[in-house]
Amino acid sequence: MWKLILSIFLIPSLLSCNNKDKNITSEINKNIITQNYTSAPVPFLPDYNPKLWDDKIKPIELTQEQLIELEKTKNLPPIIALRNALKDYVSGKRVSEYFYKSALGDSLTIKERIGLDAFDANYYANKFIALVFNNLEDNVIEVFILPAKNPDKIFVAHLHNETNNDNPKFVLKLFMQSHHTNTEINTIRNQLKELLKDEKYLF
Repeated sequence: MWKLILSIFLIPSLLSCNNKDKNITSEINKNIITQNYTSAPVPFLPDYNPKLWDDKIKPIELTQEQLIELEKTKNLPPIIALRNALKDYVSGKRVSEYFYKSALGDSLTIKERIGLDAFDANYYANKFIALVFNNLEDNVIEVFILPAKNPDKIFVAHLHNETNNDNPKFVLKLFMQSHHTNTEINTIRNQLKELLKDEKYLF
């Protein structure tokens, strides 16, 4: 139902999805960097970190048609719902029509970087760019997103459609950090460097 947005322009293996189990490819999982997670939220850096940028990595080149499609992303129903969910969370709400309790995480899941509570809320107050949409089972859309202000990690959001495709009502069901390595994220953010600075491509 939803188009893949940037996956066809980035290095394919970085953002591909296994159609069998809907997880990030085993190629990526083999390269996961083991980290000792704690229950403390991942901190947010308020300004662009110069260490994030590498001029040796060339930005992707999109056609005008592709840029127009990317600009439309922020108006897609699951993206509108995701932004509303993040907005409610940042405002301090623990109950919202835009997210389930499961999206918040708990004392166990946040140690695995699963749940909105696992990360600094300042991430959510800023803009994102949508990278990939995947259709999962049970009326769930999976979206990979990259923060524009501090693109040091990729997030994955699962949004459940409670109604139908003609009149969709998406609710955030799950939020987590992707399994991309630091090297992979570095490649992606530098390929998207100019797009991350342009408000019309962000949500």
